[in-house]
Amino acid sequence: MRVALFFGVVVLLAGCSGLPVDTGTDTTPTEDRSPAATPRPTTGDSTATAPATDERATTGATPTAASRTTEIGDPADGETTDDGTATTADNPWGERTVSVALVRNGHERTDYERALLETFDYWQNHIALADYQVAFELVNDTADADVRVEIREEVGSCGYDQGEYLVGCAPLIERGTEPDRPATVRIEAGFDRRSTRSVMIHEFGHVLGIGHGEPPESYMTANNTLFTVERPDATERAYPWGTTDFRVYVATADLPDDERTATREQVRHVVDYYNRIRDVDESVPSNVTFRLVETPTEANVFVSFPEQLSCGPDEGSCGGLFGPDLDGDGAIETYDRLNVTVSGLDADARGWHVGYWVGRSLGIVESDLPDPFVDPSYREIRSDWWTEAP
Repeated sequence: MRVALFFGVVVLLAGCSGLPVDTGTDTTPTEDRSPAATPRPTTGDSTATAPATDERATTGATPTAASRTTEIGDPADGETTDDGTATTADNPWGERTVSVALVRNGHERTDYERALLETFDYWQNHIALADYQVAFELVNDTADADVRVEIREEVGSCGYDQGEYLVGCAPLIERGTEPDRPATVRIEAGFDRRSTRSVMIHEFGHVLGIGHGEPPESYMTANNTLFTVERPDATERAYPWGTTDFRVYVATADLPDDERTATREQVRHVVDYYNRIRDVDESVPSNVTFRLVETPTEANVFVSFPEQLSCGPDEGSCGGLFGPDLDGDGAIETYDRLNVTVSGLDADARGWHVGYWVGRSLGIVESDLPDPFVDPSYREIRSDWWTEAP
């Protein structure tokens, strides 16, 4: 599941709040694992589109739902009850009970049947919000069911070029329309039961003729927050990144003009060094690649040189790792961005600090880092360390 909301973790070194702190004397960076608090995901951005279809889609940026702008027609004329709900005459199914079959497609990890029954209970208690009045009944016969709920590895598309990540899809069945039988509701697998229930309630709202932004807003909003089933955290994985392609951007705007070229060259040495040793140093994954990029939007490794470090020390470096918390347990599952900040150091020391954080971000423990980054002296940090074997 792709997620667009990222969280920061700061790894601390040198016994205080920062990173390798360069004091001008020989030092040995040590690690104090004190990650910053990781908040739960909130709703992300989603761009509204106006597809020419009668289907409604739930999508995800964290994941989020893609907004629908297709106009909802006026209800067809028909009899109503005293509370304003449609009678059977306005019910497109022509009956009070709609049969629903669940098709798991081999997905068993989440209790989909329980989530579906809870969805039925929810709409039974809120049916006055619908375009018409029905009850849903779970049946085993998928061939004759009025509605099929299909659990899929990916929803993919709702029949149009959405341009967003979809986690659910259902037809919008309003009064006066003729539904296909069976109508198909598609739900993406991999979410926990609570999130799956939210997606199902949303999609069955569309089955009942309810559009995005209509009551109940808590479920029919075009954006929502979902969590997957439990996944290994990045710190539990042998390789913690979701990519092997590292694109490095060097931001030198905060440096004096006469230091910018030398600083870029220092970071270039880091890129060249890791590309050179990946096949011979067992601690570095052999399939990773590193390259410099010209714009920050291309980068997943961002190197900057502020006047003051946010991690605490007056000089040294900080490493920040970012990534999605897909299962909502407060920990990142895979890294997708590394921020390295270096401050208060001579230009000839900056490359070493960047190289150190690149190694740590690959999941390499400090004692197993490539030789130049293990117990270095003040002089070694400023040497041509990138020429060392292997």
